[in-house]
Amino acid sequence: MENLNRGLVAVQVPNGVFVSWRIMGQEWNNTQYNLYRNGVKLNAEPLSVSNFL
Repeated sequence: MENLNRGLVAVQVPNGVFVSWRIMGQEWNNTQYNLYRNGVKLNAEPLSVSNFL
């Protein structure tokens, strides 16, 4: 397996910022994420997908 980093990408879109990241090979099962901007959590519930708008 390749040793890759998270690969975070953020793209400004008309209704906000689309954020996407890489799910690592060892964490594909039942992994959840919280997304923060300047220390403030953006998502109400833990994310089980690798993107957020």
